[in-house]
Amino acid sequence: MASQPLPMPPIEIVPLSRDNLPDVVRVEARSFSHPWSREIFDRELKNKWSTGYVAYLPGADGRRWAAGYVVAWLVVGEVHILNLAVDPAARRQGVGRALMVHVLRSFQSKGATKATLEVRRSNAGAQALYESLGFVRAGVRRGYYSDNGEDAFVMWADMAEALRRTRHLHG
Repeated sequence: MASQPLPMPPIEIVPLSRDNLPDVVRVEARSFSHPWSREIFDRELKNKWSTGYVAYLPGADGRRWAAGYVVAWLVVGEVHILNLAVDPAARRQGVGRALMVHVLRSFQSKGATKATLEVRRSNAGAQALYESLGFVRAGVRRGYYSDNGEDAFVMWADMAEALRRTRHLHG
């Protein structure tokens, strides 16, 4: 008898704020070797183009915990995903996908028609997620990442197509 996939845990997504900033900084530190500082997140909270969301999962003790976040800009009808991180303990549970769907839907309602991001050449998991949402590679930024000089793939998506691919998801 084939086993059924485990149900996805309920993911609660809330706006990034000063109140949940410590949670975001913690996820950032656990996710990257050269994390953004709290000051960078503070600047994003003050930036009129910037919007962030935080994903929470229920913990075994009944309390929710920050599982990931996304920060994006809306500039002239285009969404620029600046940073997306999922806590290592929450990976492969749909958190990254839920955050992407949420931010794309949110910005589409504000008139965005395209979305773009950069992703490390070595991050095959993130590339697969973005491709599943309709993002395609459009170029390479050589030596983009200052920590190790790694290249970044530039990816773009048509918002309508990306959201068509997520019709069955709730985000």
